[in-house]
Amino acid sequence: MSRSELPLAELQRWMVEVISHGPDVEHSLQRPVARELLRPDEVAALIKGPGPLGAVAGVGIYHRMYQLRLREALEIDFPALQAALGKERFLELANGYLEVHPSRSWTLNRLGDDWPAHLQKVAEPWIAELAQLELEQTLAIQSPASPRISPADLAQIPPDQFADAHLRPIPSLRLMVAEHDVLRLYLAYRDDQPLRPPAPERTRIAIYRGERTEQFGLLEAPFTMLQALAGGRSLGEAIEAAYPEPTEADAEELQASLADWTSRGLFAGVEL
Repeated sequence: MSRSELPLAELQRWMVEVISHGPDVEHSLQRPVARELLRPDEVAALIKGPGPLGAVAGVGIYHRMYQLRLREALEIDFPALQAALGKERFLELANGYLEVHPSRSWTLNRLGDDWPAHLQKVAEPWIAELAQLELEQTLAIQSPASPRISPADLAQIPPDQFADAHLRPIPSLRLMVAEHDVLRLYLAYRDDQPLRPPAPERTRIAIYRGERTEQFGLLEAPFTMLQALAGGRSLGEAIEAAYPEPTEADAEELQASLADWTSRGLFAGVEL
């Protein structure tokens, strides 16, 4: 079969292969999958270049615009990371990521899903953790809305059923642990303060969608309790996991935590 008669499906596959990888169209044309479908010296016979441009240059326009759009999508979803790293380092890491993880979905909402894991292999640990924080925020934004219970609803649980009650978390609630204080770094970005690499410090973070995406830090025991509740454990089980030998101070802390979480609207319902 003449290359001028390449089936549409194969031509589309070739086009996707060429424009989906960097750093430029000349390198993309040499990729094994692309060469199997269409050798670089056959491109001109199949594709007509725009005006005075040749075929390769014409395809290169699509390549550059597509890659630019992918980088813009990462910039939108990871603005604090870009601000902390600077545009040059951010783009260097983004280009490396996109080469290994090109878009595989019809929506760019999923483009950055694997970036934190990729950054764990190629960058400083705090960079991957900050990316994870921003990814969790994106996932929270994209979560469906739901009803929320109030502190008054919590107070209505009969005392004899309190330990067995389950608090159903809202879909947007996300929990993560970082080994650097990336929450402080993110809040500094949000408040337009100077940005510095975060200090090593275990940080437990909750992220959820309120009127905007919110995030706050937790101490170890409250985080353990909230994590247990979000994982489907009963109030009694969650309290025991967080406070195996509770003191009076622990009781005050857990009561304050439950009041704070329900005031924030972190739970969608109570199951008795």
